[in-house]
Amino acid sequence: MVQKKQFPNIIFFMVDQLAAKWLEISETGICNLPNIQRLKASGTSFSNAITSNPVCCAARSTLATGLTSRGHGVLENGYQLDPTLPTFMRTLQESGWRTGAFGKVHLNPHFGGLYPDYHRYGFDVTHITEDARGGEWLDWVESEHPQHYQAVLAIIWPTEIPEYAAYSRDKRNLRDRIKTIRQNFDWTTSEFPNSTPGAYALPFPEKVSQTCWITMHALNFLRETPVDQPCYAHISYVQPHSPFCAPADYIRRIDPSTLPSPVPAEWESDPHAPAYFSDKTPVKSNWQLIRRNYFADPVDAP
Repeated sequence: MVQKKQFPNIIFFMVDQLAAKWLEISETGICNLPNIQRLKASGTSFSNAITSNPVCCAARSTLATGLTSRGHGVLENGYQLDPTLPTFMRTLQESGWRTGAFGKVHLNPHFGGLYPDYHRYGFDVTHITEDARGGEWLDWVESEHPQHYQAVLAIIWPTEIPEYAAYSRDKRNLRDRIKTIRQNFDWTTSEFPNSTPGAYALPFPEKVSQTCWITMHALNFLRETPVDQPCYAHISYVQPHSPFCAPADYIRRIDPSTLPSPVPAEWESDPHAPAYFSDKTPVKSNWQLIRRNYFADPVDAP
């Protein structure tokens, strides 16, 4: 009797704009990251890993294909990865893995549409929500949590995406509604009176957030995969990408006095610095607010 070969399940977490140096600094007492630390303790940390490209679409395309930016052609955000190029996800799919993508994949530009099709890159199941906020998650909020829909619209910042002017099947002008809400929205609270549109406490319950929605669909995918079939889950979180909007309870866990101060700008005293830099403020006056919100997002991250 031939024994069936067992293949491992693969879970690939991505956390957008969470720099390795901040994970290391967090361990000095800024915030508690038990789940990330558990993963780190049970695996291998690459302490000299350098991205092939510092922007999102290009770096993610390299991860998917193994090619350099020149090789896959995605040189910058706004480019689309050619779906005919081989990806490791499609290789897994063709080898018997059940594949799923949850959250931010960003192999297509946001201006290309709010309902990107990532099946063609090698995914069997997709539930996508990215920086643009529109699409499946926003529609879920409107359907399942309508009392929080207006607050969710307030956090949508890339309103110039054409699809917002003729949104969804009924082609409603959501762009003007979002702009009106954002113009009149009060980002501050009694607890966080200095909040701004760039750093604020999440204005709706955590359970409604993109992070929890992504986790929900990823867990459903793992539960629904047959026990005799290996699976690949691509779980990619939007936060802590700016604007920084952690739940209030997470912000409370960050003691502002523990936050590292910004590194002084070297160009201020450099006589050869470009003139362009002369009117640039090297450190934002609300840096402490921004950093507190940034560190709050991955606290107890899934």
